[in-house]
Amino acid sequence: MRRGRGGARGWEGCGLVAGATLLAGSVAALSGVWLPGVWATLVTASAAVVAGVFSEQGVRRHDAATATAVPWSGLLYLGSGRRLPVVGAVDPVELGVHRAASGPGMSAELPPFVRRDVSDRLEESLVPGRFVLLVGESTAGKTRTAHEAMLVRARGRPLIVPNGTAGVPAALDATRTVRRSAVVWLDDLERFLGGDGLSPTHIQNLLHGGRRPHLVLATLRAEEYTRLTGTVRGSVHGPPTVDSRRGGEEVLRLAETIHLARAWSPREQADARQDVYTADPRIREALKHIDRFGLAEYLAAGPQLLQEWCNAWAVGNRPRGAALVAAAVLARRCAVHRPLPETLLARVAQPVLEQRGGTRLRPESLTSALDWATTPVHATSSPLVPEGDGAYTAFDYLIDALPKDPPPAAALDALVPFATEDEAVDLAEFAGDWCCFAQAHAAWLRALGHPDHERRAYALDGLVSLVSVWRGDDRARELLINTVRERTAQLGSEHLETLDARLTLANWTGWGIDVREGIRQAQELLRPSHGVGDISESGPRSSPNWPSRSRSGPR
Repeated sequence: MRRGRGGARGWEGCGLVAGATLLAGSVAALSGVWLPGVWATLVTASAAVVAGVFSEQGVRRHDAATATAVPWSGLLYLGSGRRLPVVGAVDPVELGVHRAASGPGMSAELPPFVRRDVSDRLEESLVPGRFVLLVGESTAGKTRTAHEAMLVRARGRPLIVPNGTAGVPAALDATRTVRRSAVVWLDDLERFLGGDGLSPTHIQNLLHGGRRPHLVLATLRAEEYTRLTGTVRGSVHGPPTVDSRRGGEEVLRLAETIHLARAWSPREQADARQDVYTADPRIREALKHIDRFGLAEYLAAGPQLLQEWCNAWAVGNRPRGAALVAAAVLARRCAVHRPLPETLLARVAQPVLEQRGGTRLRPESLTSALDWATTPVHATSSPLVPEGDGAYTAFDYLIDALPKDPPPAAALDALVPFATEDEAVDLAEFAGDWCCFAQAHAAWLRALGHPDHERRAYALDGLVSLVSVWRGDDRARELLINTVRERTAQLGSEHLETLDARLTLANWTGWGIDVREGIRQAQELLRPSHGVGDISESGPRSSPNWPSRSRSGPR
């Protein structure tokens, strides 16, 4: 498939205009030959009316298509003729289904699909007007299972596949203009979230914003689901705070969530052993390892790729290639899901390589390392997946395959400037958990530049909590007092940023220093404004009405 918004309706419009002209001319000529004069006149007049209607529709469609061809370019996957494809016409590999291992004498096609225990429920859920989310571990078979269910229930429906967050507006436009109920496909849902990504309102508009209700079908790794819906590890001194900074949790609440297990149940294994499936040698081979790996996991060569990666660290093997893969895995683990440019990938990989032994490992050249890391294993996937424009991501199976040991601080140093304000929040939290405090501090400062006020407030709270752990509660409170002073001077006492800083100071004071003083500061935020008071070590003295909001205190 091609990316871009199609001119199909434009060609359709041209066809209607041309067809109308031929219709009118042909009927006029033939009626003069075959029919008496009066009847010929009537038939010709009728044909002219019909032709006029078709011509007018053609002009409208052509004009509409021409007007919208450019804005959709590169934002949606499109089929032949640059029109929205139908579900049954799309190669599943284009939608994210992993290729299966193959070799001499093996088919290059995907193996036959073995129905999963959740297939019936999933298919029943796929009706227009619903948002359905399939959650499972990497290579559990989420995308293949979702695609097969979509084929059963929506084979002939238009398919809308946005290209990341940049394609969300185009997807919204497509759901408004398409004439039939369509399917919006969001494989790896985390790629579509964030400050510029999907919000709950977007989901509602995708479902019900067009002429017909649409179906939204998404997949999500289990670890991402836990991260987006889980509770942030907080302080023993204060209440935990739910991380809903990007609207991800609110989006997931709208979904009908179905969980897919990586390990196959006895029923699924029995089904896979039927002759119709074991006729495929790849399934026969995978069944030999079913006690250790899920069938989909083995077919996608996940264990083989992991073994190749681990072996590559050996002296004189492919240690730089292994470091490049580790760098891409680190980025994904820190919620930086965008492809990394080659130069950045190399910068992140260098401290990883040095941590493992550096020159003692006799690393290969960067060119050789990239060649190895991007070479498919058993004709399936490669440890590094090229994404175009010289950028790469890690094969998703590897992201969760090994323990999440702390990375070198210098690797995080290279990632922080690349991270968006949204990604910086996650990066700061992971860095803090790994005790890379300087890198977490830099990431929180980057997150403070987020365009959304709520996320800036969350970043301030995270920064203060980090300073408390890193440098002590007194330094954290000093940071808050200085922040209140600066915002009062620069923005005014009634500005939202100032009020939020005062609320954070009150909460901080109450949880970790002086409960009474914290309550007094919070109460002042609920009183009518009587002018700006002095800010002393105990905090500001007056403020306009402001609703209370619970945040964590010292950690």
